[in-house]
Amino acid sequence: MYHLKSIFRSLNRNKINLIINLLGLTLGLASVMMISAYILSELKVGKEFKNASSIYHVELESTQGLLSVVPFPLANHLKNSLATIKEASVMENSDLYGTKITASENEYQLKNLISVNESFFEIFPYKTISGNPQEAMANPYGIVLTLSEAKRIFGTENPIGKTIVFKEQSVQPYTIDAVIEDIPKGHLNYFQSAKSTDSPLFKSRYGEGYNESWNNFNVNCFLEIVSLDNIEEVVSTINLTLKEKNPGVFDGWKMKAKLVSYDDIYFSEVPLYNPFKKGNFKFVVTFFIVALIVLFIAIINFINLTNAQGLNKVKEMGVRKVNGSSRVGLINRFVSESILLNIFSFIIAVILIFLVRETVNISELEPVFEIVFSFPFLLIVLIVSIVTGIVTGIFPGFHLTGINLLKALKGEKHSITGGKFSKMSLISFQFVISILLIISVVTINRQMNFILHKDIGFKANNLVYFNCTTDNQSVLRDVLSSHTSIDNITYTDFTARGVLNRRDRTLKKDGKSTNVKFVQIVGDERFLETMEIKLLAGRNFHKSEMAIIINETAANLWGIDDIDDNIMLDNRNIVGIVKDFNTESLHRNVEPVVITQGTGQYCVAKISSSNAEKVLSAIDNIKLSWNEAESGLPPDITFMDESINNMYKKETHFQMVLNVFAVLAIFISVIGLFGISLYLITARIKEIGIRKVNGAKVFEILAMLNRDFIKWIAIAFVIACPIAYYSMNKWLENFAYKTSLSAWVFVLAGVLALGIALLTVSWQSWKAATRNPVEALKYE
Repeated sequence: MYHLKSIFRSLNRNKINLIINLLGLTLGLASVMMISAYILSELKVGKEFKNASSIYHVELESTQGLLSVVPFPLANHLKNSLATIKEASVMENSDLYGTKITASENEYQLKNLISVNESFFEIFPYKTISGNPQEAMANPYGIVLTLSEAKRIFGTENPIGKTIVFKEQSVQPYTIDAVIEDIPKGHLNYFQSAKSTDSPLFKSRYGEGYNESWNNFNVNCFLEIVSLDNIEEVVSTINLTLKEKNPGVFDGWKMKAKLVSYDDIYFSEVPLYNPFKKGNFKFVVTFFIVALIVLFIAIINFINLTNAQGLNKVKEMGVRKVNGSSRVGLINRFVSESILLNIFSFIIAVILIFLVRETVNISELEPVFEIVFSFPFLLIVLIVSIVTGIVTGIFPGFHLTGINLLKALKGEKHSITGGKFSKMSLISFQFVISILLIISVVTINRQMNFILHKDIGFKANNLVYFNCTTDNQSVLRDVLSSHTSIDNITYTDFTARGVLNRRDRTLKKDGKSTNVKFVQIVGDERFLETMEIKLLAGRNFHKSEMAIIINETAANLWGIDDIDDNIMLDNRNIVGIVKDFNTESLHRNVEPVVITQGTGQYCVAKISSSNAEKVLSAIDNIKLSWNEAESGLPPDITFMDESINNMYKKETHFQMVLNVFAVLAIFISVIGLFGISLYLITARIKEIGIRKVNGAKVFEILAMLNRDFIKWIAIAFVIACPIAYYSMNKWLENFAYKTSLSAWVFVLAGVLALGIALLTVSWQSWKAATRNPVEALKYE
């Protein structure tokens, strides 16, 4: 108890050092806890099922890109052909914006509705609350709901046996045959309801012969494989089957099958028509490195400050030795003090994270907070804190207890461990990290700003869209057009979400036929005007004609210089060429695009003004117009610029997190530099007094005290620049369209680091330089 009281008295005597140490360790530990929990939450995605490592998703590499969809009959064919396949299932999730239903005479919108066969719930053992999901999917009119979806529609009533009617096909009601536990939004494959691929609704979408057609690539295929030694056999069988059943597409698209384990899907390459939640392993690795760096900086600060404080403990160590304290006992004192500080930091870090959780309501962070406040996680962090305390206490303890007894009692000053080079190189390392983070943050912010403000070939501002499969599209157009808040309306399938149809068709030109590949968009005669896409050659669509318009990439690739009535694609005349516009995120280059005249399932409306009141007025007018043309639920309206921004959600989160932790790392470095400079300048206070007595000016003393810090910041800048240049170049390679790495970014980082260091040190240097030299020399 006496030992503990002595430690508390020692800490209390050095309040500035205590605050600096606690602040640095707490921020470092809180950062590491949050990043570690985030990494664990990311690594858990795809591990929801015990059999996840034996479930494989079939993907196809092709000239169109990586495809996540396959022909419907493939799953059953593989199960019947290969003994190593225990189960095979298909899934289709095209109902992105919901499907209207009627239940108990009320209208609802079923969102996240998937279509699956009965094997789906054999492969994926979701927890069943009532009914039998496998039997439900064997019934063409069976429906499976999650618990929250069942409660939303049927309240507290038992949903089993209740019926719903799909508005698209109101002939036969569908029955709720099973209810499963809610699927967390962080789940790899999130859905809220399921219908059978044998359902009339599914058949009406793909035609009666859909289950035997090898021409349509429209479903995801999952295989549960008994023996993982036979993976190559399965891949080979898929390739042979597709080549046999559809040789034209297989050879033309140069297809090659690949199997991706379910627990690897989250971090695998993002395919076209991707139905899954996707992560970026590079981000996880980056955050892990940042966490280690922040913790390392905090530990360096702690060791530096403990050693620096040792300058004032030299005589104390000598007295304790004279009074019989052993070296081991003195080291234990340092270790105990260090452990105590680390435990305090752990407690404060947990309280800080709890306050952040209560203050900042971000649903996407909830899985991270759940991990942070789980008992195993907190126990591990506490153990790591104690171990860190032992390590960081032993290092200065060995040095400061190894001093010469006579010199200690005489009051002679001793250098900080490792000498000047050691201590300043640690400070320099901290600023290498700070400069790296400054360059990274500025570059990432420039790239995100570039992405969000780049001319993408059409005007997304003031555009809204909503699902509109109603037969009354012409009536809705007339009603909407009567409002002055709406400038234009088009019916299309293009909503800038990166979900596009790719086609392989025949181009007839100069009497020759050529097979060409392209992205297909459906749009009416108002599509170009509404989207403000520039027409370069030819003309726009005439109403109700069978024609197409291509982009300039397609025109250049296919050798089309002028519009000619004899040039046809898929038996339709090419009537115009438009300027290139981005149909997907800027991670990908612009592809050949064909706009086919027709009416898509979405209504895109151009609002006449960006003024907030007029935008709200326009939204209200759309809802009123919808009620005139269509009864029931209001339209689900989405702003197109939000749709575009959502394609960069991962990058935006990465940018935000890196900004926060960059500020933290720089702040921890600054408080460490503040503590070290405080002790270094204090150690030279008599030298400063002598220099002033001998005529040294304040400016000269400031220059002398700051010179070493400037030199080591310069060394840090030289080391950090090439590392930052390489890492940022690699990151920018993820984008087809990117900003350049400008020299001014590196200069700015160096100037900022130098400015931060000088501001931190100069305040104390100024106080020391302007101090009355008599105070420093009065005991000499």
